[in-house]
Amino acid sequence: GEWANTGDPITFCTEDHGRTYYIISGQARLWAMWLTNCHAEHTIRFTTDSRVQGVIDTGKTRTVADLLSASGFAKHRFIGHAASIVRGYVEHDPPYLGATTWEAAPRYPANDIKDWLTANTDFTDRVDFSYPSLRQCSRMLRSPAWSTGMEYLLHMHCANPSLSDQFWADLETGVNLEQGDPVLTLREQLMRDRADKKFNKLSLVAMVIKAWNYRMRGRRIKDVRWRSSGANAEPFPEILVVHG
Repeated sequence: GEWANTGDPITFCTEDHGRTYYIISGQARLWAMWLTNCHAEHTIRFTTDSRVQGVIDTGKTRTVADLLSASGFAKHRFIGHAASIVRGYVEHDPPYLGATTWEAAPRYPANDIKDWLTANTDFTDRVDFSYPSLRQCSRMLRSPAWSTGMEYLLHMHCANPSLSDQFWADLETGVNLEQGDPVLTLREQLMRDRADKKFNKLSLVAMVIKAWNYRMRGRRIKDVRWRSSGANAEPFPEILVVHG
């Protein structure tokens, strides 16, 4: 093919007064030129407004993950969704604005997610810490976004970290759990659900919360699920706060 300077610029951003720059538009063109060993003239532009990246080429398939990747977030593939899980619960009353499916839950603009992650380093640090130990949980909950997001939610509602750590360790392995233990009940249901995926993703969040609440109250159960509709519909469960 042929290359021509169309005037559409390669754009770089600096947020430290020119000490460092990162590219926010034109990555695909530069990558294609490198692959094909071609040379072409380009218009170069610079900006100090990082929010520009969130509105460039929005007609193309550029995702939140693309923005977070370009912004240097290590877990960019899923950490945006994990943040939405946390924010949907803590920022709204009722949680998730009363949605009964994940598709109807609140959505956040890409730049808003980036700004929230930048401001909440305790969350990003916790995701970095918990992710390696939640491999099986991520499979059962269909995504590391769900496992790490929910791990953070339970962690922030529990003053005794060993309780939340044990909850997730037990869900991860299922070792030495007795029948009736809420974590084992949840684990068995999630394992069965991996094939047919009957539970909506928001139901998975609710089921984890209910299992946590049952365990913290010392309850033995045979079933854990969230009835979001019908004659016996339940409100979205609130996480039981553990003070010590």
